[in-house]
Amino acid sequence: MASNSESRILLTGATGFIGQNVVPILTAEGAEVMALTTKPREVVERWGIQSVDLLKADENNVLHSVKEFAPSVLLHLGWSGLPDYSADACLANVTSSARVTRLALKGGVTRIVGAGSCWEYGSLQGSLSEHFPAKPTSMFAQSKLCIRRLLSAVEQETGTQTRWARIFYAYGSGQREGSLIPSTIRAWRAGSAPDLRDTQSAIDLIHVQDVAMGLVALTLCTGPSGDFNIGSGGATKVSDVVELVRALIAGEQNLRGISTRIGDGATWADIGAMYQAFGWTPMIPLPEGIRMMMA
Repeated sequence: MASNSESRILLTGATGFIGQNVVPILTAEGAEVMALTTKPREVVERWGIQSVDLLKADENNVLHSVKEFAPSVLLHLGWSGLPDYSADACLANVTSSARVTRLALKGGVTRIVGAGSCWEYGSLQGSLSEHFPAKPTSMFAQSKLCIRRLLSAVEQETGTQTRWARIFYAYGSGQREGSLIPSTIRAWRAGSAPDLRDTQSAIDLIHVQDVAMGLVALTLCTGPSGDFNIGSGGATKVSDVVELVRALIAGEQNLRGISTRIGDGATWADIGAMYQAFGWTPMIPLPEGIRMMMA
């Protein structure tokens, strides 16, 4: 990765599903990291990086700490309350994002990287390009898009570079237990098929470590501003995921009938922009990613 090892990263969401995979990569790349967090003790104990308590610290003290750290980049991954997608939760996160952005700008950052969602594309199907217009159909997606537009305005007003990662369906260790793959693993290990409402939809599943590598590239590497999809570049039917987990738990070796596919009714990321701008491409195929979770 062609990165700037002297980067100083202001990070939110360090203890989240994606953030806990991002921190070790950032530090391995030589970046210094300060976490704006509600769990400062956990951050310090796990990684030994600087942390500021967003709940207990006075606003002036938070700003003083940020200015003293002098960050070059804000990587904003924080989104509290999941799986609560209510209007109150979404609005609270929009407000929190505005606060963090203000702190980062006062701290002197020259780049802001935000974490969006494939849900911003709404009901669009097929290969989803960043050039497609966003058509959010949920409060969560609308809120993510609101933050993206805020960052675009910040770039236009201040010249601070902004990048937006539209993350597709991330999976991996540390994921919420009710999510597709963890719940399927749990069900098959208990000897029964998982109870799923929709097994025919086809979605773009990407391992969280690949997501983390993409986010680190957006954070550290030189390149353009803009929106960037982070996905696998293919789609897998939910029913195939269920069968793949069953076969792996059963120890079957022949997985040729189960593959990542692209077809009618599927939704997947066009990841050409990430490759062209930053040389990023996902490395962990779905069977290997599920094996890693099972281990």
